[in-house]
Amino acid sequence: IEADASEIAFCRAAGRMGLDPYQCGSWESSLVSLLETDLGNDTERPIVGDFLEAAEAVEAVEAWKWVRGTEMDLALGKSPKMEFFDESPLSSAVSSGYQIARNVRKIAGLGPSQPVDSIEAIAQKLGGTRFSFAERKHLPSSKVRAVVGWASNQEAIMAGPKPPRLDSLRFLQARGLFHAACSCGRGTRLITEAHTWDQQAARAFAAELLAPRAALASEAALHPGDDVIERLSTKYAVSALLVEHQLENANISSGAE
Repeated sequence: IEADASEIAFCRAAGRMGLDPYQCGSWESSLVSLLETDLGNDTERPIVGDFLEAAEAVEAVEAWKWVRGTEMDLALGKSPKMEFFDESPLSSAVSSGYQIARNVRKIAGLGPSQPVDSIEAIAQKLGGTRFSFAERKHLPSSKVRAVVGWASNQEAIMAGPKPPRLDSLRFLQARGLFHAACSCGRGTRLITEAHTWDQQAARAFAAELLAPRAALASEAALHPGDDVIERLSTKYAVSALLVEHQLENANISSGAE
């Protein structure tokens, strides 16, 4: 007997979450209902795809309530401007994220080694876009970080729990700016810990926007020392780990002993 469309959708949704649909008899009924009704029949929406690629089964039901509630409460939707950067993707998500970040820095008038003072100010340079962070606590997921969408023709919003560290908040906001500018053309998106193309590109974009690899490499070469990572992370208001990764990607030693 061939499966009907709803059964196929259910199996695909379960598979994207890493679940075996033929074991659904052992699942909580609420999870079955979520995949059958709320998600399985709506997988064309980008936010649903983001969720399925990231959410853990034990958290999925409550996490989706949070995601859907936030999206509806803030009236978030697709970008009215489509994507700001619609050039053909480069060879990898990371390469594309880096290139778009360089384009954005150029549009914003930032020098090669100039730190970013404000993500909101960068957004204003992109066609007068308002970009704001709306704190929404109690997100019941270890893999979903925030929702990103457009509330009007000129306003994009990122909503989620506020990270405790400023450098983490700036990195999250930069990831949100990528989605608002580049991937909300078909609808609201999620920032997650998944390794899909868009999520990888967003992470690369955020790293290069906030702490340009070439600038870090140049400064590390000119002023090496045991404290170079700390100095660079302070200057660019990013984490030490981000600086280390950027230097590693450039095949440059930090100079620290």
